[in-house]
Amino acid sequence: QFSAHSFHGQQIAVNTLAMAKIQKEVLNIQSLSKQENWPTIKEKLKKVFIAYEDLLKINKRFNLPETPKDIGIEENIYLEAIKNAHRIRDRFTALNIINQ
Repeated sequence: QFSAHSFHGQQIAVNTLAMAKIQKEVLNIQSLSKQENWPTIKEKLKKVFIAYEDLLKINKRFNLPETPKDIGIEENIYLEAIKNAHRIRDRFTALNIINQ
């Protein structure tokens, strides 16, 4: 168990897993399949996305935190942060897609 005062690296471990789940969801959004270039884009994304399951194995191997609770963050606060994270920087990510 990790303390409420987690290290930046522990936060990254949790967020990396969360983003991998989100990226997997994005690849399966049916409405995107209607977009003209989606098949090409989807194949390119598959090449750079790392599977959640593979990342989870790494976290387990090195005893890294896996959930917000593991680093002392309440689930509702974490979900609110994920919901608004796409507003922080001016770049397009999977968070923009799921928050449309």
